[in-house]
Amino acid sequence: MTSQQFTSATEDLNMAEVLMLPDAQRQTLAWMLEQGTLTFSEVVAGTQRSEADLHLILEDLVRRGFVETIEINQTRHYHSLIAPQQDSFAPARAAEPGKPLAVILNSAGNDTVTPGSTFELGVTIRNKGNQSAVIDVFIDDLSPTLRQWCRCAQERLALGAKQSAEVVFRFQVPVDALPGTFDYLLIVDAPQHYPEDTPIRYSQKLQVLPPIQDTVRVSDPTFGVQPLTTSAKPTIAQPGGVQQFQILVHNRGDRVDRFRLTCADLPAEWINIIYPQGAQGQGLAVQSDSLDLNPGGQGLILMMLQLPLDALAGNYIPTLRLHSENSPNLALMDLIYLQVKPVYQVQVDLQTIISQVKQEPGLFSVQVSNNGNTPRDIVFDITKLDGGDRCEYTFEPPQLHLKPYQTLNSQLWVKPLDPWKRPVFGGGQLLNFNVDLADPQEHPLTKVPLRGFILWQARPFWQIFPFVLVGVAGLLFLAWLIWSNFIRPPVAPRILKFEPEETEYSAENGDFVRLAFQITHPEKLKALEIFGQDDKGKVISRPQSYDLSRGIPAPLRPFCLETQQVLTCRNVRTDAKRSGNYIFTMNLLPRDRRVIATTAQTVPVAIAPIPLPEILEFASTQPTYQQAPPKQQPILAATSSKTSSKTSSKPTNLLPIQKPPADVQNNQPHEVRLNWAIAHPKQIKAIQIIGHDAEGAVISPVKTYNFAKGVPNELKKYCVVKEQLVCKNVATGDRKVGDRTFDLTVIPKGLVPEKPITLKTAAIKIEPRLPQIFTFRVNGQEAMPKYIIPVSPGQSPPKLVFSWQAEDNAGTKVELLPVPGAVTVAGSIPFPLAPKPGSVVVTLQVTNSAGQQVARSVTIETFDPTADQPAGDAEKGQAAGSSGGAAGAGGATDAEKAPSLDTPKPTDGRTLSPTELPPQFN
Repeated sequence: MTSQQFTSATEDLNMAEVLMLPDAQRQTLAWMLEQGTLTFSEVVAGTQRSEADLHLILEDLVRRGFVETIEINQTRHYHSLIAPQQDSFAPARAAEPGKPLAVILNSAGNDTVTPGSTFELGVTIRNKGNQSAVIDVFIDDLSPTLRQWCRCAQERLALGAKQSAEVVFRFQVPVDALPGTFDYLLIVDAPQHYPEDTPIRYSQKLQVLPPIQDTVRVSDPTFGVQPLTTSAKPTIAQPGGVQQFQILVHNRGDRVDRFRLTCADLPAEWINIIYPQGAQGQGLAVQSDSLDLNPGGQGLILMMLQLPLDALAGNYIPTLRLHSENSPNLALMDLIYLQVKPVYQVQVDLQTIISQVKQEPGLFSVQVSNNGNTPRDIVFDITKLDGGDRCEYTFEPPQLHLKPYQTLNSQLWVKPLDPWKRPVFGGGQLLNFNVDLADPQEHPLTKVPLRGFILWQARPFWQIFPFVLVGVAGLLFLAWLIWSNFIRPPVAPRILKFEPEETEYSAENGDFVRLAFQITHPEKLKALEIFGQDDKGKVISRPQSYDLSRGIPAPLRPFCLETQQVLTCRNVRTDAKRSGNYIFTMNLLPRDRRVIATTAQTVPVAIAPIPLPEILEFASTQPTYQQAPPKQQPILAATSSKTSSKTSSKPTNLLPIQKPPADVQNNQPHEVRLNWAIAHPKQIKAIQIIGHDAEGAVISPVKTYNFAKGVPNELKKYCVVKEQLVCKNVATGDRKVGDRTFDLTVIPKGLVPEKPITLKTAAIKIEPRLPQIFTFRVNGQEAMPKYIIPVSPGQSPPKLVFSWQAEDNAGTKVELLPVPGAVTVAGSIPFPLAPKPGSVVVTLQVTNSAGQQVARSVTIETFDPTADQPAGDAEKGQAAGSSGGAAGAGGATDAEKAPSLDTPKPTDGRTLSPTELPPQFN
């Protein structure tokens, strides 16, 4: 990325005026800067603004002098008068050409701000690609101070193709901010749509200047700096050069004052401040460390700025401060704008490490030294000279990023290609090349020829010597053939041994009969033939003929070895693999017709038939199982009696069961699981399992396991195959209550036997679960055995609500007696009380499918509290009953909210304790 400055083509436009433009005009001008000369319709399409608004914007830009109109082919075109020019004080920077994102900043990278003001960093982004993109713009590496000043440091834009938008980051600098320089990064990233071209990073600096003193008194001293510098016209300095500044000081006070000049923003060794010499004693001149001025006097301070040779290129804005001895709190400051010009100087050296190669690659080191004051990017390339196209060149790394005054190395590996082209004789071959350097940013780069070469050495003599030996051996072999075929007398081959490797084989293992034999003088053989016969002389093994006229044939090479004119063969396979008895015959056919053929036979060989699978064991894991508990069932919570007025047998206010039943905790199985063991598992083609009930009806459909490719996946976790197929704890999925048996049928490979291989288990039983009552409540409280309830004449009896929940198993029957009878597994129902004394027993009875029952009963007894009182007391009792009835109703309402029993209280021994009294509703 390079810094760019918008300057007027007519050289009368100021960048400050560009920044003062409204947002719409500044964005339009920034977009036109990238496009060049455009028609009005092209500007409308590119900026996506209305024609009326854009017409006013262009007319205003033309009037201000930022845009000019040109007539081309009788059509008005608009051309921006702002042109990009290389300068580090530019207020805008754009992306490299060819990139999908164009980024324009209103900052050159070094910005200044005074305490109490606001700095705005404007970022204009244009999507030049052909797709829509989501773009993240954020500020990174913020110091804690900057993080407090910039409240929103991240923005996200969604731009369509050829669209642009602007993001503004605001830095609120407090009034009490101290002077200083703060570095931060601006990052533009589109990882989802342009991952190869992003993120784009911009290094920024924000310098906080000393506060400006608005009030200047007439008696305050003043000073000026010559030459005068501004941000638009900084002082240009070269590294190693000297810049001289004159500071003219005017003491406008009415007292003698002493002044000293400081500059804290630059290294002390760069600055040399020279004050006028003073006189001491008999006319001696001494060097002063300050400037003494009388009232109304003026003096000159000389500041010499000596830049070192390694000063980095860039912009410097040091602050000069003049200290007054009479007014130490007076801040007299001024800025110097200094620009250090870049120095582009790169030194390259090619060092040879390995130049003479055989098969390994050559190695060179390219040493690059950046002797300039700007960062440099160096890219390496190769120019192939004489013979250089036969090599492969690899740089590690292929590109170097050098900081100012930094030296880095890149390793160059040169590997010759095509090993067969290596020289055979002579001193080798030179392969020449040149190392080329390039700067992607096109900064000046000294073209230094870096020529290198490698010497590809010739092959050693020992690599040629085998070819000479092969030629000599060929001649000797030819002479031997002539002697053996035409001069030497014929020799008859003879069978020394012909026998089977084993006399007994098994068809179960897929064995073939293998033979071993020894033959002398195999070179005299034309062919040999082997065939097998049964006991009656019938050929039952296909004859196999081997051509020995060209040596050991390919089918016999893995099994035969020829040593000292004896051919020894072991484990020669025949095609005999079916069960039966075999006798094998070998016939030798010599090359020379004068030699008589030789024949030999083996002893009888037997192949045992394939054994059929045999079911050794088939049974369930246990004779009796327990019915599976229901899935996690909610427990009925306390219900309010306010809602009990509506009859409901559905469960309400249900809570999950916190603890599973004991049998679940003990991991007791609730489905039938089977174990079996089968001999000869390799002969199993498939296994079938079917379940029947006590009457013989099918209750578990046929389940087939295919063993064509070994143990099927559904049985791998249950079965182990060794000498036998042993399967344990195989799930059947049968969970129904009752008696059943299972049949195991084995289907063998090959021919189907006359009778199926089947075995049946003993009777297996799944017993039902015992019925359980989880909860039985009265008005939301767990039911007590007995309740005594006062019923006053003329008053409504209290309301009761019974709620219950039982375990929901298959076949479970729940009854609430005497009424309503059969109910759901969980629910609630109101129970009205008679307005007269009496007693009733309410029973919750649960019965499972086997007829087993469990029940809980509650006795409800009502009485008249006013039955034995006198008339006067009866009236009071009636009134009390009325109020008691109301209280009872109120008590019922409270019971609906939170029904509970009172905490037992201590007694004196003469009365019953609350825990000894029966529950009452009053």
